[in-house]
Amino acid sequence: MDDFSVKPGVPNIYGLIGASANAIAPGKRMLSSITPTFVEGPRGFMIVGSPGGSLITGMVLLATLDWMDGRTAQQIVAAPRIHHQYQPDVLAFETAALTPEEKAELVRRGHELRERETWGNLQVITYDAATKSVSAASDPRGVGTAGLY
Repeated sequence: MDDFSVKPGVPNIYGLIGASANAIAPGKRMLSSITPTFVEGPRGFMIVGSPGGSLITGMVLLATLDWMDGRTAQQIVAAPRIHHQYQPDVLAFETAALTPEEKAELVRRGHELRERETWGNLQVITYDAATKSVSAASDPRGVGTAGLY
């Protein structure tokens, strides 16, 4: 039930701050319910999803940007991650996500950084319109395997 707001304005375990619209009551909305996500474009399409509470938004955004940049399904799920959710005002990142120079520049600009263990269990399916091929990949951080039938 932590995906709902126990009390408006009070953060949950992930630091998400809910309102009365997120109350634990019938007809109210969870704080994080945005996957699976379908992305379509000239390249073809991608279906992406992951558990992770407040971390879902960043994982789906990074996966979408990676897909738009031409990466494969396997490259997308394996890519290092960064995350920021407004409150708390902290930029979380996996070890390989930022170079020392990038970290130094972010600190210089006043950002609070927090290195975290890996997170997520991203699952991706892509369809390449040019080659008419389908690919699937399962996050090496999580459990599961990807397969096509």
